[in-house]
Amino acid sequence: MFRKKIWRARTHCVAAVLVLTAAGLAAQAQESITIGSVPATSSHFPYAVAMAAAIRKELPNRNISLIETGASVDNHKRLGRGEIEIALTTSSVAIQATNGLGKFEGKAQNDLLVLYVCDFSVMNMAVRVDSGVTRIEDLKGKRFSPGIRGSGAELLTNNAFELFDIGAELVPGTLTEAVEGIQNRDLVGYAKYGLGTNIDATLREIMVSTEMRIIGLDEEQQEKLMQKVPGLTMYDLPEGLIPNQPAVTSPGIAVIYLTRKGMLDDDTAYAIAKAMGERHGEISEAMPHTKNYDYRAMTLAIENVGLKIHPGAERYWTKSE
Repeated sequence: MFRKKIWRARTHCVAAVLVLTAAGLAAQAQESITIGSVPATSSHFPYAVAMAAAIRKELPNRNISLIETGASVDNHKRLGRGEIEIALTTSSVAIQATNGLGKFEGKAQNDLLVLYVCDFSVMNMAVRVDSGVTRIEDLKGKRFSPGIRGSGAELLTNNAFELFDIGAELVPGTLTEAVEGIQNRDLVGYAKYGLGTNIDATLREIMVSTEMRIIGLDEEQQEKLMQKVPGLTMYDLPEGLIPNQPAVTSPGIAVIYLTRKGMLDDDTAYAIAKAMGERHGEISEAMPHTKNYDYRAMTLAIENVGLKIHPGAERYWTKSE
């Protein structure tokens, strides 16, 4: 009887220690929030820096860290491993992750929760003018960078090239490697999401020394790609977007920051959404084209494509309706 009581006492002590340890880890996790963004060379990185600064002001007692990543697909992998709590992604990649499609087959993340939608981006499928490429079909057999390794652009390019049986020699890598490859004539071009319907900063850099053009999709290709990749929208890029550029139509996506269920409590998600909503002006200085965006409408509309909004964030975005 005496030994049995000792065993019970020890069991209760161990249980109490485990409960306290779990509570401590949970508190520690809430104190530190890591945001996965994009490579520092991307036009979206300065925006992510401004966004993180706004969140720190709203959550002054939290350790808010921003890290450079390979963008959307890489961020989903990091979410899955618990390396980050907030991830930049795109509508098309998030939908594929939610439903276990493509690269996420057998690894569905069906507990994704959107915090806010902050932008939309249109694909810049840019090629050297001296390559002679004017249509996506002309890339057959040519060396082309499909996008930053692990990015949504890479995933979309791979989907499109497979669907249309392009047969290009795809050369994945970093954004710096793509820029250098185009400038030294090793690559005919690259794929990179731009800013809204404008071009990315890296394309501006390339055009200092290299004449470029953006190629688009014809109507049949647009329909096929939207059927294959949910979450896409087609956008018209105007004539003259870059010198001697004809009007083209290219796929675009919403740019989203999200988390997974259990990573952020409702009050934290509310504060993050509030930081975006009430500090919109100062954040948009890093990407001026977002100045007149309606973040509330953009975020609430994301449910139309099958993504869920975090209850805490939704509480903020719906409070002024």
